[in-house]
Amino acid sequence: MNCGPALMLAFLLMPALLQAQSSAQIASTECSQPTAERDAMIREAEHDQYTTRRVEFIGNRYIRDATLRSRTNIGLQEGYLFSRQNLVRSLRNVSTVKGIYPVRMKDVELRLNREEKTVDMVICFRQRSSKRVS
Repeated sequence: MNCGPALMLAFLLMPALLQAQSSAQIASTECSQPTAERDAMIREAEHDQYTTRRVEFIGNRYIRDATLRSRTNIGLQEGYLFSRQNLVRSLRNVSTVKGIYPVRMKDVELRLNREEKTVDMVICFRQRSSKRVS
């Protein structure tokens, strides 16, 4: 059986295309938390004095993790007391990184562990370009 060059190329690129598609689906589902739900979790975490357990980044393909962490660690360090003020300040600060679009509260998904009184958060980024930045 003789496969044409286009079919052969499609066959070879299929794994990369599937991975890119699944990464896009993960990013879009990770940061789709309803505003009311996120706000209620923030109020509970502040009122009951939850600590930050984990901060994850999604969508940062070209920016070093350490660069993002250094910009978000204004009060969002793991083990620190969680507060909306520190989250907003960190989002404002990380939004100054070249190569990403400004990060808003809608780009954050929170998860609470009520037994341990900890907050896990996922911060989703959108890249501006494919060039390697810092």
